[in-house]
Amino acid sequence: MANFIFSIEDFFSKCLIEHNVEAFFVAPYQRGYKWKSATKFDQVPVLLTDLYEAFKKSQDVGEANEYFLQYITVKPNKENHQTVFEVIDGQQRLTTISLMFYVLESNPFNEENITVKKGKALLNFARYTGRKKHIFNEIIDEFHKGVDYTIIEKQDLFYMLQAVKCISDFFTILENTNKETFKDFIKFIRENVKIILNKEDEYTSAEEVFSSLNSNQVPLTNAYLIKGLLLTKASRGYTENRKKHFKEIMDERAIMGRTWDEMNSWFNQKDVSIYFFGDVKDGLEEMLKLIEFTTDDKDDNIVNEFRKKLKDGGEQYKSTYELFNTFHDNIITAEDAVNCLMEIKHYFKRLQDWYSNDFIYNLLGYYLLYKREEAKNNNEIDKLKSLKDLIKLSNKDLIIKLKDFIVSQIQPTDELKNLKYSGSKKIKTKIQDNLLILSVCPSGEELNEKLKYRFNFKEYIEEEWSLEHIFPQNPDKDDIVNIEEDSVWILEEIKNRIKKLSKTKKLKTDNKEEIEKLTETKQKIEKSKAITSNEIEFIYNDFNDEQTHSLGNMALLSKSVNSALSNGFFNAKRKILLSRINKGNFVPKHTIDVFSKMLEVDKKSAYQFDTTLVKWTTKDLDSHFEWIKNQLETIKTELSK
Repeated sequence: MANFIFSIEDFFSKCLIEHNVEAFFVAPYQRGYKWKSATKFDQVPVLLTDLYEAFKKSQDVGEANEYFLQYITVKPNKENHQTVFEVIDGQQRLTTISLMFYVLESNPFNEENITVKKGKALLNFARYTGRKKHIFNEIIDEFHKGVDYTIIEKQDLFYMLQAVKCISDFFTILENTNKETFKDFIKFIRENVKIILNKEDEYTSAEEVFSSLNSNQVPLTNAYLIKGLLLTKASRGYTENRKKHFKEIMDERAIMGRTWDEMNSWFNQKDVSIYFFGDVKDGLEEMLKLIEFTTDDKDDNIVNEFRKKLKDGGEQYKSTYELFNTFHDNIITAEDAVNCLMEIKHYFKRLQDWYSNDFIYNLLGYYLLYKREEAKNNNEIDKLKSLKDLIKLSNKDLIIKLKDFIVSQIQPTDELKNLKYSGSKKIKTKIQDNLLILSVCPSGEELNEKLKYRFNFKEYIEEEWSLEHIFPQNPDKDDIVNIEEDSVWILEEIKNRIKKLSKTKKLKTDNKEEIEKLTETKQKIEKSKAITSNEIEFIYNDFNDEQTHSLGNMALLSKSVNSALSNGFFNAKRKILLSRINKGNFVPKHTIDVFSKMLEVDKKSAYQFDTTLVKWTTKDLDSHFEWIKNQLETIKTELSK
């Protein structure tokens, strides 16, 4: 490929002459014209306002600025005994430019139409050959007749007529406001708006090139559109009070593009996006929502008046591309784009720094997780408000704020006994928040800022770790109980129960019936048959309701563990958790310590854990509560330093 740069005026004259071709031609395999004009976000209004803003910028600096329209890809071909440039890519831009000058040629503007030579159009379409009038002349005639374009059934003609109306509205507003500005603007379009010509070899198949250019369409996400907006506008500025050459612009776009791609890659790592934003599809898009604009109206009166004639795009359009629309409305000049890119890059580096700092990572992760849940429960619209409040803080101030927040979350010692799972949703949330602190901020050396300890927020969120009972609640009578891992000690408990019932000198009828049932249950277990919870109800009754729902009987378990063992006992849960750990899977530190009974307590304390690892007793419950109480107090003291 060879690249050539022409002004629009030269593109329709000098370019054709230098390459010995007569005109541009759109072949039948090309799709029809599809650029929209109904809303301020559509392609034709965006092109008009972008051209006008580039023109205004050149007036501000006192020197004509260049505006590049990207590539038009062509190849020499023969059509109707003429050598033409077959347009392979760029038909939409070229058609819109041509329509622009057809509008300018007609009343009331009466400007020269540079897309026509000796009365013949320099852009022709295979689908419209053989008509008495060129298609552009037909469209202009229909426009002046006042034909309602909404009733036109052929899609490309519908869009062409709509584009003509849009272009005419803009030029009418501009001419009525300031005729001199209007003349200067048309001159700017002719001389300073540049087209880059890609000329393919004449032996190359046009269909193959077209297919190659259009086969890997990038999805039009908010992040992708914002990237195009910022990189295009930022690279059109001035360097040391002089306009940039095309190579400078392309080099700058390449550098900025690499930085953008680096950000896109980092923010869309699942660990990163879930950590900062929760479970989202596009991490970079969420990060871009952190950018906030002032409410000052930057638009020129001409642009405002023009946009009033356009539709607002509808709720679906505004919802889908609301973020891009915000950037589009606020990024007007190259300076705006450069400043915005600098702010985005600054936020990127700040968040990277926080994420790589283990101490900040743990404290911030807890804070963001809590605030996201709070925003969700309160139906808040701005889910990122908490992160926006932090992003401009220094690391020192950030750490102080995060420490203070976690300290405020820790329940006072005398209130911990009142935290019951059987209470309100708010109380359950408080229990979970305090247990999470035990894993996110384990006390002692782990709180030292130099120690590398990181809580896995991604796994915690994805696996839906939540508050659960260590010793299970008494389930419904007919629930099947998974006792595979607990059969040994359950058999022991049954034997002890039978022994106790049998000691009564005069066995009551109820005791005899219970002994018979327990004997049957024992035999089932020995034969590895399923049993229901009502068959071992006496075990569940070892814990009264108050003990079952108390803080000492609570831990964090994942959804997968709970679904497998909804009413399972301690040893079964312990085995599953140990298996997960052995496979390298995530388990919160406090949960590991609880189910391995590795919680360190003062040997002189009256509260000591039971030495058996196969069951969870009321003794363990009381010791666990005392440990939680002391541990939270230690964490509070350390974070308050």
